Amino acid sequence: MSSNSRKPTGMKGKVHDLATTLQSQNEELSIEKGHVHNIKADNANSSSGMQGQLNDIKRYFAADVQRFKVQQKLQEAENVRLQQQVTQLKGEKTSVHQQIIALQRRIEVGLQHAGDIATCAWAFVETMSVVLAVLRGSPVLTLGRSGLSNLVYVNCCSHPCNRCPHGLVEAALASAGLILGMDDNVVCPALLFALVCLADLVAVVAPLDSAMSAAVSGDASASHLTPEDSGFAAASRVGHKSRGRSASAAFLVVSIQAVLRASLLVTFRLAQRRRNTRVLP
Repeated sequence: MSSNSRKPTGMKGKVHDLATTLQSQNEELSIEKGHVHNIKADNANSSSGMQGQLNDIKRYFAADVQRFKVQQKLQEAENVRLQQQVTQLKGEKTSVHQQIIALQRRIEVGLQHAGDIATCAWAFVETMSVVLAVLRGSPVLTLGRSGLSNLVYVNCCSHPCNRCPHGLVEAALASAGLILGMDDNVVCPALLFALVCLADLVAVVAPLDSAMSAAVSGDASASHLTPEDSGFAAASRVGHKSRGRSASAAFLVVSIQAVLRASLLVTFRLAQRRRNTRVLP
């Protein structure tokens, strides 16, 4: 026991001391290796955790980037749609503006036509008033051929004619001026045209009345009647004067209607001519 506890001396002691030192150093190295191993394990755990966090962050960022890309595409599509709507609204605005301009033109044309129609209608009313006044006031319808021959005839056109039927216009215009209170210079050319036609028709109808009355009566001497024995005077001597008068009256009514249509047409043409020659401001 004592020999074992005794410290060796010499070379053995040195070797023993060196072995003890190496053993202690090995123990320290093993401890250090354990620390290094622990540090490596901690580093590996930290690295794996950080890598997992980095992967999660990458996934989040990738999802956000993808979401941002989708939102960008949606925004671009919305911008394109809004641009198309703006273009469509501009086109609709232009169309509405053109429709407004066309409507204004139609209103102007309608007002012009309404004015022309009003002028034409008023002239037509005046024409009918004058014609009715002439029919009521002029003794033409109550005269026979002798009465017509006794009227005062005037020269017509540029050449003199002794018995121009247009002389009835003087009497018609005089009657119209007296009844309506108009001056001769105020009479519309359409009225003058209507009265001229009416005078011609009356001048034609009156001899036809006497001729038809003579044909109905069968009187052979009716073809040799003088101006003083014709017309209603000759018709009063026949037995069937009502038929002749009814036929001539129907012809006269149709003739007056034709004259009124002609006067209305002439009045409308004159109104159109005044509108076309109107100087725009």
